This record gives sequence, structure tokens and C-alpha cells, in this order.
Amino acid sequence: MATDMTPKQKVEYYIKGMINRKISPYNLGLRASRGLSSATAYQTKLAVNLLIDMSKDEIDSLRSLEGFESYINKMMWFVVDLKKKQMDKNIDSSDKFGKIISEIKEQIEPIIIEQQEKIEKKILSDWKEINKEYDDLGEVEFRNKHGRKNYRRDGTYYITMSEFTRTFYGSLLKKPEKYLLREIENQKEGYKNKEHSKVNKLISNLNERYADIDNLKLINTSRSVNGIEFRMTANVGDTPLYIDTTTIYAGGYNIQRLHLRWLMHVIDKNTGKTIFSIKGQ
Repeated sequence: MATDMTPKQKVEYYIKGMINRKISPYNLGLRASRGLSSATAYQTKLAVNLLIDMSKDEIDSLRSLEGFESYINKMMWFVVDLKKKQMDKNIDSSDKFGKIISEIKEQIEPIIIEQQEKIEKKILSDWKEINKEYDDLGEVEFRNKHGRKNYRRDGTYYITMSEFTRTFYGSLLKKPEKYLLREIENQKEGYKNKEHSKVNKLISNLNERYADIDNLKLINTSRSVNGIEFRMTANVGDTPLYIDTTTIYAGGYNIQRLHLRWLMHVIDKNTGKTIFSIKGQ
């Protein structure tokens, strides 16, 4: 392939090669799989990245080439998916949604801090508990209690601890305090990032359902037993909307289980009827 090719010529080159190798467009993917080599998956990814920035006229021109339509259609499916992921990733810095997302994150910050404190308390408690148990029982009894028996053909067995130490609780055994504190900070930061990403995802879902939604404003927040409830206003065309968002807890305070769950109801302000509901993660 010549290095001075235009993006359109490069995509044409990749697809011609796929046609010549009799690769079905329906098998195309961005990763190697059964029936799709890593080289073809890589070329598909390159083509998709080029198509993202092409004009509609250029894409239609490629689609009109003999045998190209099915390949372009499949690649454009990946283009749409990648654009959505890019939108989800950058939505909190967008001009349209950045302010409202920032305000929601500010409102849930007290809850996040509360849960981070619980995460720290739980990890410290588990660390002290497991190491005290080890000291009280001794190595042999501790191994017998938490280890896994692996039987040999003659009926004897040996005990391994690898399965237990792969659990988060097991990983705390004999962990030096400085590494424990580092782990606590990582878990707390990871929890915060996950909750922030759910705010982004919820607004992204709203934007996906109503692409022309505009003028989102946070007008009221209230603390409930389970979390924080929001009311926002917005417009879709000439239709004024209320958007009621309920935040509830789910799970316990182990970081693998606790999370905030978001429920959003889009209400026609004129009629008071719920016209759409969105469940968060």
C-alpha cells in the first residue's frame, strides 16, 4: 500500500483485499476470532478509524463501488458504536452536558465520601481480623481451614492456598501496612470513578433517547433515606420536561457490592405523564 494514499483510497485498498481473500463482511470484527485473522481484524479497525472522519459523500462513494456495500455497512455499524463510546467518555466535558453533570457529581459527593469511609473501615477491619486469626490458629490450622484440598490418586491430598489468596479477603493476609493503605486509596478512588461514570452514563442514555434535548437545569435536590433525589427541567423541541432522578443504594459496603443505582423518569411538564423511564447501572 502506497504511503501517499488518501484515507478514502486506503479504505478502498483494505476492502478490495478482503474481497479478493473472500472474507465475508458479516464476519468482520475489530478483534481476531474464529474465522477472522488478526491481520484482517487490524485492517478492519484501521478502516473504521478512517471512516469516522470521512464525509457522507465519501462514504456513499465507497458504498457504490462493486461489492463494497456490505463491507461499508458492517464497518459503519462499528463507526456508530465507536462514536457513541467516544460521546459517553467525553460527555462530562461537553458544552451541552458538562455543567449539569458537574452539578450532579457535586451533589452526590457527600454520599461518596460516606461510602469511602465505610470502605476504609471495612478493609482495615478485615486486615486486622485475618491476621489475628492467622496468629491465633497458627500456619497449619489456618491452612487447613482456608486452603483447598487437592486429592491424589492414592487418596492422599495436599493443601493449596492459591485460591484463597486470590480473593480480596485472602490478599490481606500478611500485607504490609504501607501497601494496605495504598490499596485502600485505590479502592476508594475506584469507587468514586465508578459512581461518576454512572452519572455520565445516565445523561448519555438520556441524550441517546432524546438527541435534541436541550436546556437541562438542576432545579431541586433532596436527601432521602436511600440517597439523593433530583429534579431537572429540559426541553425537547417545544415540549417542556421534568426529569426526576432517584438515587438508591444497592448492595453492602464492600466495594464489589455497594453502588448507587439511578432511576430516571422523563415527564411531560404539560400533562404530568411519564413518557420514558431510564434505569441506571
